[in-house]
Amino acid sequence: MSARLAPVFLLLLAALGCDGTTVEDAGPPASGVILTATGVSERDSINGVAPRMGFKYYLIDVTIEARGVGPISIAPFAFEVALADGTRITADSRTNELADGCTSQSIPVDGMVACRLAFSPLVDAPAPATVRWTDGSRSASAMVPPL
Repeated sequence: MSARLAPVFLLLLAALGCDGTTVEDAGPPASGVILTATGVSERDSINGVAPRMGFKYYLIDVTIEARGVGPISIAPFAFEVALADGTRITADSRTNELADGCTSQSIPVDGMVACRLAFSPLVDAPAPATVRWTDGSRSASAMVPPL
C-alpha cells in the first residue's frame, strides 16, 4: 500500500468502527422465550414401546423460559429437531407418554418448565444438532449437546 493511501485506509477503518477489538457476548436476552437443551440420549423404546421398524428415539431434555413475555404455550408439535445433516423432525407424540414430557401446557410470564422431548429419526440418522420451539409468532432455538 502506498504511503499516500495508508492514512485514507486507516481513516476508513476508524469510520467503519473496525478497531480490531472483539465484541463480548451480552448473554441471554433480558426478555423473550429462552430455550436451552440440557441433555440428549438415544433409546430403542419408550415405556416398552419400540418405534416403527427402521427408526429409533432421541430424547432431548430442555428448559423453556418465558422471560418477561407470556403466557406461552408448549406442546410436542411446537418443537422440532434439526439433525446434523439438516433433516428436520417434529417431536413424536410419544412425548406425551414420558413422565417428564413436554406435554401441552401454558407457561406464565417469567415462568420456566424443564421437560423431555421424544423424536423418532431413522436408525442410521446423524446426531441432533439444534432443537427449536415456535408458537407461530415467536420462536427460540438451542444447540443440542453431543450424544
